[in-house]
This record gives sequence, C-alpha cells and structure tokens, in this order.
Amino acid sequence: MKAKHILIGAATLIFLLLLVLEYFVQRTENKRNALKTDRILIEQVESVMLSNRKKEQVLVDSLKEDYIGRARAVSYIIDKDPSAEYDLAELKRMAQLLLVDEIHLFDTSGTIYSGTVPEYYGFTFDSGEQMNFFKPILHDTSLALCQDVTPNTAEGKSMMYAICWNEGKTRLTQIGIAPVRLLSELRANEIAEVIFNMATPEGVEIVVADKTTGELLGTSSLKRLGTYLSDLEIDFPSSDLSRINTLTQKIDGELQYCVAHEFDSFVILVMYSAEAANKNLTLTMFMTFTYLVLASIVILLIVKQLSGRILQKQSEAEQNAQASKAKSAFLANMSHEIRTPINAVLGMDEMILRESDDEVILGYAKNIKNAGKNLLSIINDILDFSKIEAGKMELIPENYDVSSLVVDLVNTISSRAKSKNLRFVLKVDPHIPKTLYGDSVRIKQCVLNLLTNAVKYTKQGSVTLEMGFKPIDDSAIFLAVAVIDTGSGIRQEDMEKLFSPFERIDEGKNKTIEGTGLGMSIVTKTLALMQSRLAVQSEYGKGSIFSFAIQQAVVDRTEIGDIKKACDSSQIHIERYKEKLHASRAKLLFVDDTEMNLEVVKGLLKKTQIQIDTALSGMEALEKVKETAYDILFIDHRMPEMDGIQTLHAMQNLPDNKSVGKPCVALTANAIAGVRKMYLAEGFTDYLSKPVNPEKLEDMIRRYLPVELIEKTDADEAESKADSADTKSKENAAFLSQLEKIDGIDTISALENCGSAELLRATTERFCASYKETSAKLESAYSSSDWKNYGITVHSLKSTSRLVGAVSLSENARKLEENADKNEIAQIRENHKMFMENYRSCVEKFRPILSKNEKSEETEEKNSFSKEETCEKFLQILHCAQNFDIDGLDSLVQELASHKLPSGFTEVFEKTRDFVDKLQYKELIALISENKNLTGDKYANS
Repeated sequence: MKAKHILIGAATLIFLLLLVLEYFVQRTENKRNALKTDRILIEQVESVMLSNRKKEQVLVDSLKEDYIGRARAVSYIIDKDPSAEYDLAELKRMAQLLLVDEIHLFDTSGTIYSGTVPEYYGFTFDSGEQMNFFKPILHDTSLALCQDVTPNTAEGKSMMYAICWNEGKTRLTQIGIAPVRLLSELRANEIAEVIFNMATPEGVEIVVADKTTGELLGTSSLKRLGTYLSDLEIDFPSSDLSRINTLTQKIDGELQYCVAHEFDSFVILVMYSAEAANKNLTLTMFMTFTYLVLASIVILLIVKQLSGRILQKQSEAEQNAQASKAKSAFLANMSHEIRTPINAVLGMDEMILRESDDEVILGYAKNIKNAGKNLLSIINDILDFSKIEAGKMELIPENYDVSSLVVDLVNTISSRAKSKNLRFVLKVDPHIPKTLYGDSVRIKQCVLNLLTNAVKYTKQGSVTLEMGFKPIDDSAIFLAVAVIDTGSGIRQEDMEKLFSPFERIDEGKNKTIEGTGLGMSIVTKTLALMQSRLAVQSEYGKGSIFSFAIQQAVVDRTEIGDIKKACDSSQIHIERYKEKLHASRAKLLFVDDTEMNLEVVKGLLKKTQIQIDTALSGMEALEKVKETAYDILFIDHRMPEMDGIQTLHAMQNLPDNKSVGKPCVALTANAIAGVRKMYLAEGFTDYLSKPVNPEKLEDMIRRYLPVELIEKTDADEAESKADSADTKSKENAAFLSQLEKIDGIDTISALENCGSAELLRATTERFCASYKETSAKLESAYSSSDWKNYGITVHSLKSTSRLVGAVSLSENARKLEENADKNEIAQIRENHKMFMENYRSCVEKFRPILSKNEKSEETEEKNSFSKEETCEKFLQILHCAQNFDIDGLDSLVQELASHKLPSGFTEVFEKTRDFVDKLQYKELIALISENKNLTGDKYANS
C-alpha cells in the first residue's frame, strides 16, 4: 500500500511538472513566433520602400525627354526671332507659354549671358556641383542633358534642368522646371502613408525613424507621428543595426517583443504585444491538461497489464542466471574430468616415446599421441565456443616475440603438412618489429585454426603462411596474416555455412575429416574481440585465402630479420630434443589426488635428476613441507577435502613451514576464463594447465629454480669446461646474491629477460658502461630541444633498463618516450632532471657488485689471438648475427674482449661490440661482410 501511495504521489508530481513545463515551452514558442512575424513585417516594409524608390525613378525618367523637347522649342523660337535673345519680358512670356519656370542662355564658353533670372548672369558650369553636371555638353555638341530632381543651389527648391545646343551650335539653351506633378505623386508615396496603410496582425505596431535624429517618419499608429525613438524609451545605436536585432522591452507599460533593422538612412522597428502573442496560451494549457489526464489513465492501465509480465520476466531472468551458473560449473567440471585422464594418457605415452627402442611400439605411441592431441583440440574448441557464447572469453595482452610466435606455428603445423606430402611455405616480412604487445595466445589460436583447416582440406599442393605489417604510427602497427591453400575451395552458397557453429562444408565429401566444425566460428568471434574480422577469398576446386589484420602496439622496433633460419634452427632443436636441465640438488613437491598424474610427472622429469616428492592430498602436503624445504611446489587445484587454494593458504599460515616463500605453481585442468588472474590473486606464483606439456614443465622449473641448482646437460661440454663453468657459476651465484640485495631491482624479471645469470651480469656491465654515452646523448638532446632524438634515446634506455631489472627506471623512460612522441614538452622538462638522477643512482647501485670483477679483468694478463684466430672469431660473430643467436654473440664478444687482438682489429672490435650492445644486427652483418681484411681473404665470399 505504501508503495502504491508513493507511485501515485510521484505520478502527480510528474503531472504538475509537465504542466509547468508545457506553460514555459508554449510561452517560448509564442515569443519565437512573434519575433518571426516581426522579421517578416520588416522585410515587407523594406520591400515596399525599395519598390517606391524604383517607381519614383521611372517617373523622373519619363519626364526627361519632355523637358529636353521644351528646351529645344525655346532654342528654335529664339533662332527665328533673334530680338528675343536679350528681351527679358519676351523670355518670361515664352517661359509662361511653354510651362517653364526658368530660361537661361549660355555662350559657347558655358557662361550665362541672358535669361529670365538676371541674378544668374555670369554663372558658369564651374559655379557649383549642380551646374557642373552639364559641363560635358561643351565638348560634345550632339549631347542634350536633363538632370534628376535636384535642390536648387541658390533657392533650395527642387528643380529639374534640361539643356541643348541651338541649330547653329552658337548658343546653349537651358530650361528649369519645378515638377509639380512629380512632387505631388512623391508625396502620395511618403513613408508615413506607406506604413499607415500596411496590413498588420492584431497587437503589432510598425515605426520608421530617421537614423540620425531618431524622429518617427512613419508609423502604423498615427498617435506616434512627430515623436522620437527616445519617447519609446528605446535607444538603438546605428552600429548595432547592421543586422536584425531582437529584444523584449516594456513600452507604454506593456511588454513588447521587438525586432529592429537599419535600412538606408532609416531605422525600422516592429513591436508585437506579448499579451496578443500569448492570447492562445489559456486554450493550449487546457488542451494539455486534458491530454495529460487521458494519457495518465492509459498509462495506468498499461502498467497494470505489464506489471505481471515484468514479474514473469524477472523470474525467467533469475532462472537463466542460475542456468548459466550451472552451465559454467558444468564446463569447469567437464574440463577437469576429461583433461585429467588425458593428462595421464599423454604423459604415459610421452614416457613410452622417450624410453622405448622398439619401432613398432614407438609407432603405436606416436599414434596415441596424435589421437590424444586431436581429442584435446576438440575439447578445447567446445570449451572456447562455450566461453565465447557466455561472454566469458577474455583477452590477456602482454609483450611477445613475433619470431617465437611464428616458430611455434611452424613447429605445430609443418609435421601435419609433411604427413600429407604438402609443401609448407613460409613468407614473413623481415622488417616486422621484433616485440609487440597483444594477446599472442589468441592470435596463435586463430592462425593455427586457419592452418589446421588448410592442411585438412588440401589433398595436394601447398599451404602458405604469409605475415606482414602496415605502420599506423610510431607506436602501433597492423599485423597482417594470410593463410593460402591449394585445397578444395568453397562454393559461394556455402560461405555462410563456413562461419556457422557445428556446420561442415561438403559434409558428404569431407565426412572422414576430424573436427567439431567450431574452428572458423571461434576464429571469427575471437577476431571480433580484437577489433578485427576474417576476410575469405575462395574458388571452388582451386583453393582459398583466409586473411586478417590486428592492431598491435610496438614494444621493440628491432626487425625480426630472416625468420626461416630461426625456424630451421628450431626444427633441428626439436629433432635432437632431450631434457633441458639437470638439477640433482633440487627438490620439488607435486601435490595431486590422482596417483597416475604423479607417476607421469616423475617419469617426465626422471632424466633431469631432480629429487621429486609427491603428496596425494593437501593434508599430506602440509606434513611434507614441515619436514623438507622444497625449491618449487606444484599443487593441483581440484582435490577433495582440501583443494589447491586452501592448501596454499594453509601452507602460508603454517608456523613450521620449511618451504615458506618458495614459488608455488597451480596445476589445473580447468580451461575457463580468468584462471590466471584468479590463481595469481590467491597467491600462486604461476600456473600450468593440464595435460602437462613436458617442455613447458621443464621451462617453468628452469624459470623458478635457483640458478645455482641448475647443472649443464651436455656431458662433453661439462667435462671440457668444468673448471671454467664452476668458476663462472660461483661468480654468477655471487653476482645474483648481491643483485637481490639492491633495492628497486627485480632480479626475477631480469633473469627472465636475459635467460641466464651469466648473460644478466654481462648485460648489467654493458648497461653501466654505456651510462656516460647515453646520459650525454640525453642531455645534449634535452638542451638543444631535439625531442625526436630524445625520444629515440629514452626508448633504447627503456629496453636496456628492463633487461637488468630496473623496472621503475624503464617505466619512467617509457613515459618520457610517450611525452616526446606526443610533443608534450612541459612534462619532459618537469621530469627530466629527476629521471637523470634516478638513472645515475641506478648505475651507482650496480657498480659495487661489478667493480671486483672489473678489477680482476684489468689485472689479469690477457692472452693473445693470432690474426687467423681473430678472423675466425669474426666469421663466427657474422654467423650468429645472421641467425639471431644472442647468447652466441655475447659469448664471442666476451671472448674477444678477454684476449689481446692483433694490430688493426681493435677499432673494428669496438664497433662490433657497440652493435651487439644495441642489438643492431643489420649494421653488424654489413660491417663484417663488407670488410675483406676483417674476415680474411678465404672468408670474403662467406
């Protein structure tokens, strides 16, 4: 009941507000219409006044020929009776007969010598502006002239004068007439009469005033004649009336809507009474009131009918939400339940592949692996499609290496193409920036779907992957991808079916091809999330082209170069794959409620020599960490009684936990949106999805395992360089130990970026060594306002500082780079000094942990390289640069730096080291390739 009263009160208030609103709206509309009427009347007045002026001119023109004829008549009479030329009485009689007011006779010099007005004798055409009008007739005897109505200079009365030559051209005869008839008609058209006779609406008044004096010359109300604008209490400066002006003002105690405008020497004012303009307001308000009452009744009836439907919709929405929640829970459970046995199958199969020597058994194992991967792909498609349909697909952008993306794609698809005897062609623009920012996982998923389909539906010929780019600006590009095949192609009528979920093209023809029919639907919807779309060109029986372009931010503009060599190197690595690390002193704990999963993990890591403990429950894991300090803990999420998250939290709160602070990685078979964010938020260091990929497992262990626990995997290399490796390992361990103590340096991030402690130490040394040159460049660019080079220099510093773990310095460099790109000079000037101080401080923090090593290198006596040995090293540097082997380059540069070089090689070595430090491989290749003396004659054509 209370709600009903509130509703009625609210409706009443709205009703009243609408009435008030309508009142003001209608008044505003009436005022607008009144001012519009005023403007129309002003235009009509101006039109009438302009028309009258034209009529007056036509009338004057019609009299001119008549007056010139009379002047010729006078001239003719005097020629016939020369005695009348000087007879004043005769001339006046003649003027009376011809209805002429004045007669003047001029000699050939233009001087009046006779006429009816003796006081004008002696006047010439130079005697005034009025007389000057006739001067041209002295030079052209064929002329006969007549003036318009002109005020007489001497007497001030309006006159018209006509003049002509006599027949002998010895005399000029002029007559003057006061045009009585003309002036009479002009008076009939005076402003006062025109304005008074104009039709005006009720309540409208028009006045015309002299612009200079303000006197009212004409008005639609005779009572105002002879008054002034000031009597109306209106003051119009003429400068304000060059355009139409509007105002609302009280005149004679009554509100008026006024419009005024300047026309020639007049001011035209139209006034519309507000009372007359709003005469219809009462009727309008009554009609509005009636309409609102009727509308309220109708709305109440509609609301009453719809309220039941709304309640029904709310109930349905709640049911849908519950169904969606149940669906999400089902997907999570299905993901876990299906992936768990697949994890065991693929894990056990991987161990067979690693340990069996029987070719038949290996063949079976490979078939199991392929079938398992196909099954996993189908499950992933279903889950991804469900996530997209539920709106839970999320993009996770991050920095990624384009070369790694391409290599992964090639490694995944090349074997499939090879198994069908198809040529796999790779065409990648070598100028693509090396590092981009975006969701590489989703990009790879889209491209892989396209490549997989191309291989599926191509029986012979080739599958081509093309990748290029189009610059947008200095900070972004469009990454363009195209997949071209020589397969069966698509009919035009099947194009719509191509993007429909669960649909297959040429079902009968392609029924033996595995898949869910979801791939293309997933690709198109994933691309839509990334603000892109899939373009398709296809000819049935000849093949298809699938392409798209995605906007990506540029992180590092270094070009990727020849990607084929990187792919070839990766293929060789795959064929010769063995365990990536040995760590016999490392201790890992794996927690999973499925014993088979634990057996798989132990089998996969058997050759790494890592000590592995297992626990079948969270409670057992808690007991384990009380007894042993583990280097990394892997904990499964979905476990009975105590799940992985609860286990982690219990460990964090366990007083006698010997593994406190160690990396904890979540193991999960749940392939649903947001898992990474969830695990990190709960306190996990990272997560690994199941089925566990053996390489990714080893990569993650290498990432989080203390570097001093990792041993070399190559026995021969370990034997030949045991002493050196041991020394370097100790030095690296000491360096990392000292680095971890430096405030503001992210050691873990630095290790991830550099890949090893040795390379991190070398990179840190170069970072400090380049301080003097880099800071000088920054200060020079800053002082000379060279913001382009300032941006380039801080861009380089942004990358190098992130490599050594100076994350804060890198972030500040990124902001300054953005300021330089956007020409935000004020921000640069505000932050430059502080940035340079932070840069200097960062370098000073590094110097103490590097100084010992630098001193030992300075005091150590260097061995010498021969010319041939030096040339061989430079050729190896050339080979590493061509193959983007960063570790190899660093190793060779350090080796050359530790030896005494032959004469003539020092300068080129410094340039080489500079190019390596700045990752300028293109320039490095050119330096070595074009210098025959550098590589020796026998390497000149290498």
